[in-house]
Amino acid sequence: MSAGRPQGDSQATAPALVPAFHRGRPGLPGNRGRRRLPARLLRRLAGPVLATLPFLWSAYAVAWGPAAHRAVAAAAEARLCPPARRAIAGLLGQETLAEASTWPDRIRETPRWRHTRDWHYADVEDDEPISAAWRGDRGRLLIAIQAQLGTLRDPAATTSERAVALRFLAHLLPDLHQPLHVGRPGDAGGNRVTVRLGDRQMTLHKLWDSGLVGLSGLAWQDLAGVLEALISTAELATEGELSDWAEESRALRPFVYSFDERRRVPVISRAYQVTGQHIAMLRLAQSARRLETALEDIWCPDTVSQVIPQVSAVIYGYIGFLEDARRRERRSGVSGA
Repeated sequence: MSAGRPQGDSQATAPALVPAFHRGRPGLPGNRGRRRLPARLLRRLAGPVLATLPFLWSAYAVAWGPAAHRAVAAAAEARLCPPARRAIAGLLGQETLAEASTWPDRIRETPRWRHTRDWHYADVEDDEPISAAWRGDRGRLLIAIQAQLGTLRDPAATTSERAVALRFLAHLLPDLHQPLHVGRPGDAGGNRVTVRLGDRQMTLHKLWDSGLVGLSGLAWQDLAGVLEALISTAELATEGELSDWAEESRALRPFVYSFDERRRVPVISRAYQVTGQHIAMLRLAQSARRLETALEDIWCPDTVSQVIPQVSAVIYGYIGFLEDARRRERRSGVSGA
């Protein structure tokens, strides 16, 4: 993921879209048959994920740098059906999906690919419908993901075009799960907010993109194993569509900005770090599970199955858990920011 936003307007438009998913399948854009669950039930369904986090997390921190992108792609690829693995090998050759997933960040400032800089984010105000993320005037993350899915499904697309689409999909779908890649337009997704982590100053966006990863001694291969364990243990669901997953990221803003904004440079507390690490792990695992499902729906759709609980239940239940924890901290006199 990128820690910054491009300056000025991009010079090209996103590829034309073609239908990317079958309607009504679990985990796929276009599935509108979801039931809204009451808040009490959402929290109860989130329990299995919350219970596994302390054991899987240990003392490590995770953020969305190259290592996290590789880990997400590796965790997804390890769980794929054989036809999907063969298809990926046919497109990438000797390159692994983990290696391919970092390519979009490496090429985004080159003349040929500069038009993709705004594919990595979609800014939406706090109080506007999440559908605003589809307009494309403040980032085209959702549009770009949909376009890559369309290219991978298009029988007329060349092998080269599908290989590029696969690289972008493996990168952009995790980007959608980073809270500040569905950011506030006023501060460019946290790029205009400076915070202090230990003795280092950085933007809030960089904190979530790569700042926390500096606290980790975990290699990306080991992180991929942790994500696989979390996916298997928590049975993360794949329901919803791209707009729902963007809304999940936006719903985390109350925590992301839960520091003392009255300070010129807010200090990121230990409590924020620990909670942020848990959120990052959950979002990485969700993105790996959803990437797995998206690829299997293309190359082996019969293996895609619906898993309960719903991810929306997990994320909103976790937000409730965080709110309870912060209330307990305030009562005990421990600052959470």
